[in-house]
Amino acid sequence: MPIPREFDFANYDVEVAKLVHGENKYPAWTIIVSFYASLHLVRGKLFPLKDVQGSASILVASFDHYCNLHQADSKSKHQKLIMLVAIHLPNISSKYKWLFDNSVTARYNNYNFDPSYGDTAYKYMEAIRTECNPVIGSPAPVATPSISTA
Repeated sequence: MPIPREFDFANYDVEVAKLVHGENKYPAWTIIVSFYASLHLVRGKLFPLKDVQGSASILVASFDHYCNLHQADSKSKHQKLIMLVAIHLPNISSKYKWLFDNSVTARYNNYNFDPSYGDTAYKYMEAIRTECNPVIGSPAPVATPSISTA
């Protein structure tokens, strides 16, 4: 069975988080990249997902498909994913929410974080990675555009 594409993105983000965290100079970036690695990890773990639509149960292939099915819901995509993590992955729910909240702060409000926040972010990402247990190998091959000679 091929590795879900979400885990390819997660693998890349985990490697970037290792680099940034290892420098111990930019805790805000450790938080941001750890959050995005975690986002891809939980999406890879959750989907495909059984979802009830009316009286039918359907298999939802991806998070984007889930969001399309739940367009009437006024929640943002991030809020929807936080809710799904709380329901289906309760062991990591508070860690995922902490990463989300602090990544928003780092991106939009304040990038000055104590280094301990970077350490916590990295630790939480690793806990999420363990819970999601992806079979992560090397990164996905780089896509090359096909050139038509016709």
